[in-house]
Amino acid sequence: MYTYSILLVLTLAFPLMFSFDSRIKYYKKFHALFPSIFIMAVFMIVWDYFFTKAGIWSFNHKYITGYHVFNLPTEEVLFFFVVPFSCLFIYESVKYFVKTEIPRKTSTLICIFPALIFLVMSFVFKDLTYTMVCSAFLSFLLFVNALIIKPPYIVKFFLAYFVSLVPFFVFNGILTSGLKSIDENPVVIYSTSEITNFRIISIPVEDSFYLLFMLLLATNFYEFLLTYRRVEKH
Repeated sequence: MYTYSILLVLTLAFPLMFSFDSRIKYYKKFHALFPSIFIMAVFMIVWDYFFTKAGIWSFNHKYITGYHVFNLPTEEVLFFFVVPFSCLFIYESVKYFVKTEIPRKTSTLICIFPALIFLVMSFVFKDLTYTMVCSAFLSFLLFVNALIIKPPYIVKFFLAYFVSLVPFFVFNGILTSGLKSIDENPVVIYSTSEITNFRIISIPVEDSFYLLFMLLLATNFYEFLLTYRRVEKH
């Protein structure tokens, strides 16, 4: 059963279907969206490649097609395109319905607190590779947002992120625990010696940090390219 592929198709279906909605007009942002996702995906695929090679996580071949790119399952590579596409659709929906902007100084405060928390975590869990790397990368990116980018869109981003966690937990819950009614074997298997083993249902808490880093990185590039296009038009 191609569980991973089916999940990707279902994840893509809704946002793709509503990309041409007359209110959100997601399709008009594709010129900025696709390059942003691609840049982010290159970084994440390299990260994924080394973690897979190191045995930090592995894949149950019973639930994938068997085709590989850079020694990664094709589904895993597609994950870095499908999930950001869908989550940035949620982000654009939040932008449409939430019109309030915040001062740049406020965005600094919003980013600096979690940046400090993740910095501390990267030291506390220095012996757990996945936890440490996730925390360190996320801390660095949040500090960049707090001190350099100071994005006025950060509140909308975090709102979209928390909304995205709902479908992500369903998606990742199936990957990490399997479908109980069919088979209880997971699609993705984590090395318990490289994570805190604090889980949300069956999902390592580190996966929520991983998602936050991935989406914030993509959103930073996305907003930069949208702004660049607007400036270029003028």
